[in-house]
Amino acid sequence: MGKAGRPFTLYTRPRKRGKPVYYVRYKMPDGDWTIAQSTGQTSEGAAETYALEQLRTGAVDLTADEVPTFAQWAEGFWDTGGRYDRARRARGYVLSPTYLRIAELTVRKHLGPAFDRLKLCDLSTELLENHFLHLFEA
Repeated sequence: MGKAGRPFTLYTRPRKRGKPVYYVRYKMPDGDWTIAQSTGQTSEGAAETYALEQLRTGAVDLTADEVPTFAQWAEGFWDTGGRYDRARRARGYVLSPTYLRIAELTVRKHLGPAFDRLKLCDLSTELLENHFLHLFEA
């Protein structure tokens, strides 16, 4: 459990400007943690209120069978019209199908073997950094 028996944990992420924003992860019945989501709040009290409200209203599904693995989450990510392509287009960039295909193959070759079976909630910056250093030094 999180602080003082809460079924969630809060932490901050810095922003380029302004106060850091609080993120929340909820504890699932099987002991896993959900994927972090922004509370949009800059104070711990407001973030805690947000998290409790999400639990109270059922906006957070803690009955999910399983947190997705990296492979499940990445499915379709690099497709034309996939999550990455749409996000880049929304910001004014146009990506060619060739670019997207090369990116998919690169991720599949270098990240897939190490992370495909890993639950997304277990993926961390430190884990990725160590893997990239290993690839660099190999």
